[in-house]
Amino acid sequence: TLNVQDIALEVGPTADAEEIVSLREHERRYIQQVLKQTGGVVNGPQGAATLRDLPVSTQYDRMKKLGIERP
Repeated sequence: TLNVQDIALEVGPTADAEEIVSLREHERRYIQQVLKQTGGVVNGPQGAATLRDLPVSTQYDRMKKLGIERP
């Protein structure tokens, strides 16, 4: 007989296999991803600041602190 336990349901990497990074590095990667998605646009309705629900000045401040330049 076949039991549910006999069937492997995992398709991708498990949580144990994920890379653990600092919160700072996580935010840096996230901001870079959002900037890539917006084509480097920070301000405006489709800008990174709006998508992150942040004031534009805060977005620029975080980018400066994390050493991020627009793509």
